[in-house]
Amino acid sequence: MAQGNGVILYSGDLQNPTFKDASLPRHRHPRSFHKDGSKRRFIMAACFIVSLLLITAVIVGPTLAFLTSGSSNRPLKVAAFNIQHFGRSKMSDTTVANHITEILVRYDVILIQEVRDSTGSSLKDLWSRLNKTDDWGFVASAPIGRTTYKEQYVFYYRLKLAHLLSTYQTPDSSDVYEREPFSVEFEYFSVTPGTKKQVVLMALHSRPTDAFDELDHLPTSIKSAASHFKGAGGVVAMGDFNADCNYVSSTKQLQLEIFKDNSEFTSLIPDSADTTSGDSNCAYDRIIVFGHDIRARDAKVYNYQKAMGLSDDATGDISDHYPVEFQLH
Repeated sequence: MAQGNGVILYSGDLQNPTFKDASLPRHRHPRSFHKDGSKRRFIMAACFIVSLLLITAVIVGPTLAFLTSGSSNRPLKVAAFNIQHFGRSKMSDTTVANHITEILVRYDVILIQEVRDSTGSSLKDLWSRLNKTDDWGFVASAPIGRTTYKEQYVFYYRLKLAHLLSTYQTPDSSDVYEREPFSVEFEYFSVTPGTKKQVVLMALHSRPTDAFDELDHLPTSIKSAASHFKGAGGVVAMGDFNADCNYVSSTKQLQLEIFKDNSEFTSLIPDSADTTSGDSNCAYDRIIVFGHDIRARDAKVYNYQKAMGLSDDATGDISDHYPVEFQLH
C-alpha cells in the first residue's frame, strides 16, 4: 500500500520562509505543571504568539497577495510536467536548472511529477529560482509508493493569481494505485472582472504496467474528489497517465470511460499528440476535465526543445516528457 498522507506547504517571504507540515495531527495528552508555573505559562504564551505569527505568514500573507491583485485580465495558465527523476542532481546542474525554471515560469500553476528528493532541497532551490521572477508558493504531497521507491506530487503557483484552499489525498484501500492521486483546490480570478472561481487539480502519475487498471478506476477517484470539494466547479485530472503505446493501446483506450466521446469526461490532449521528448511518439500525458463549471481551453503540448532551440542531449537532460498545458477562463 502506498504510504504517506502528509502535505508540505511553502509560501510567504523567501528570505524567511515559513513551513507547514499538514500531516494528520497526533493527539497530545494534557500536561500538569508544578514548579515554576508562571515561568512555564509565560514561555507557553510566547510560543503561542510566535506560532500564530508563523501561521499568519503562511495563510494570511498569500491570501492578501491574492485578494489585492484584483481580477486577472487573462486566463490562468496551468500545466503538468513529468520532470524525469527530479531531484538534487538536476538542480545542481546550473544549465538544466535554468532551463527548468524557464519552462515553469510560462505558467501560473504547474504540477511536477517524479520528484525524488528526501531532503526537499531541490524543491526549495527551484522555489527560490521561481521567486526571482514573481511571488510563488508550492504545496507537495508526502512521498508515496508501494516500495522504497517513492515520488511526490508538487504544485507551484503564483500567489497573486492562485489561492490554495485545501488538499486531498485520494483514499486507496484496494491498493489500485502505485501513487494514488493527490488533489489541490485553488481559487482563481476568471477573465470576467471581479469573478472568482474554484477548481480542483488532481495529479496522477500512473505505474506504466498498471496504467490501464489505474485509469479504469480514475473516474471513481475524480468523482470522489468532486464530492469532497463541493464548492469547486469541477475537477481537472492531469499528469503522466502512460495512456498510450505499449501501456494502453488504442483498443484499450476505447474501453476507458475518461476517453469515451459520450461520457461525463472530456479529454483535452488527443491520442495523436506526442508528449515525449525522445524517439517515441506517445500521448502519455493527459488532461481530463469533469464538472459543470470548468472552462478549460487551448490545451496543447509544449515542445520546449523546439521553442528553446535545444539539442537532443540538452532536451534529454531536462526530461523525457514535455509539459501538457491549458488555460482556465
